Amino acid sequence: MGIETKSIHITPAGGNVFADLGFESKEAAEMKAESQRIIFEKQAINDCLMTEMAGRAEAKKHGQTGVAENDRSEKA
Repeated sequence: MGIETKSIHITPAGGNVFADLGFESKEAAEMKAESQRIIFEKQAINDCLMTEMAGRAEAKKHGQTGVAENDRSEKA
């Protein structure tokens, strides 16, 4: 006997995978809400980190540009 490799059911976007897995309606809704909260929290952390990294990259770029400009003015 082989392992089933094809999906029998696909939860549509916006659907509740927990309900599709057979959890009671109330519990499925709670689990979906909690998973959405976790996803939102992780996205917020990711956005914050990306903003911080972009700011540091921009500061480093300006710092390197300033050093290059000082080197040119000293040689002139």
